[in-house]
Amino acid sequence: MSEVLRRYLELDDELVAVRWRYAGNESDEEDQLLDEMDGVWWQLSESERDELRGRSPRSLLRPRVPQPGMRALIEAGLVEGSHEAPRRLREVG
Repeated sequence: MSEVLRRYLELDDELVAVRWRYAGNESDEEDQLLDEMDGVWWQLSESERDELRGRSPRSLLRPRVPQPGMRALIEAGLVEGSHEAPRRLREVG
């Protein structure tokens, strides 16, 4: 494995963590990682790019059905009350 491919995979790991941390919402950290990944992508050999294209994306957040012991987050709606922030999340479970 080349050092460039190793760096790309490290950045991909970081991207997965950042996307989970921000629950799929955009962030400055994600933008910085994507910019760096783009630069590293063009340093990869064509065969390395083909190998990465063949893998399923790890950094996509997919909705999951809550399992026993998991807590679900529900977004509070605007209609619930004007005293609450419009993007406030509350925990249920």
